[in-house]
Amino acid sequence: MDISKLMVGQLVCMKSGIYGAQVRVVEVTEQFVEVELLRAEGPVGLKYMIRFDTNGKACFSPNYEGNWEWDGVPGTRDFGPWELDTL
Repeated sequence: MDISKLMVGQLVCMKSGIYGAQVRVVEVTEQFVEVELLRAEGPVGLKYMIRFDTNGKACFSPNYEGNWEWDGVPGTRDFGPWELDTL
């Protein structure tokens, strides 16, 4: 995925093997794109930020507090790091 074409507020998908989730783009830079994953709906929902490199692969994400990660890279236990995908 070409992250330079993404826009803040845009909805995209991320996947890891058979798992997937819809996420919202919150920041786009030349080095990475950061997306927000809503774990619960409503104003009290927990938010998790995941960064993806220029190839659309999850990379070190300092604002991620999820359960599964490898050296700061978010993903799933079964299939590894997340990847961005089109809707």
